[in-house]
Amino acid sequence: MSISKWTVCAAASVALIAELAIAAPVVQWNHRPTGDGVGTDWSSAGVAPGDVGIGGPSGSDYANTSNNNMANGATVALVVGLVNSGFGGFDALKDGGIVDSAGLNGNTAVLTMDGNAMARLMMDLQQPVMINEVRTFTGHFWGPGSGRVNQKYDLYGSNSFSGTSDPIATNEGWTLIANVHTGAFVFDGWAGVNITDTTGTLGTYQYLMMDVFRAGTANDHPFFMEWDVLGEAVVIPEPSGLCLLGIGLVGLMRVRRSKRS
Repeated sequence: MSISKWTVCAAASVALIAELAIAAPVVQWNHRPTGDGVGTDWSSAGVAPGDVGIGGPSGSDYANTSNNNMANGATVALVVGLVNSGFGGFDALKDGGIVDSAGLNGNTAVLTMDGNAMARLMMDLQQPVMINEVRTFTGHFWGPGSGRVNQKYDLYGSNSFSGTSDPIATNEGWTLIANVHTGAFVFDGWAGVNITDTTGTLGTYQYLMMDVFRAGTANDHPFFMEWDVLGEAVVIPEPSGLCLLGIGLVGLMRVRRSKRS
């Protein structure tokens, strides 16, 4: 019994669809108490339900202030919401570290959502990047009653942004990457989140958007300390390079033809 090429093609298509169907984001988190210090070991399970070992803040990720070699560097901007007046600037979110209570105000984005259901942060990587992992870190140290250390946000990716304050609603090509909610665990310390995918990559994007929500009570304004993006820039050949490649292929074909004749 012979098998047609169409049967083989159909079988391959079904296998590909099945492979794509199992691709899914993997969201893991960890809570570390203040007694562990800023050099805490994130690879061991933390103190909250659902905690597992994760990767800690990275000083060599693509978005890192000192590591990024783009002319303008990756940038972070607040699209919706307010930032605490004591905040030192968004570069603190990509400097590769977390801080304790002594350095909190000047190195943390305290997202105040008074009057808004959420806050929205956008990162511009300046060019498309194949993203393997995203990590975020928060912290809080002044009384465990509010639960501000927890994280709850939706992460989106896109390769276009026109500047509107609500790109999700206006359908600007944004793709939902993952939903994050570390719970409403009440304590003082830090919370870290690692987002990966079963395929090994979260996708290729220039822009990332975090829609940040309160994790618990109305006073749970999150204190973000770090936003890491692990990946590699996608190299797109210049038009002139493509032209030279085409000329080279044509020349190779002519050489082969001349040898045959």
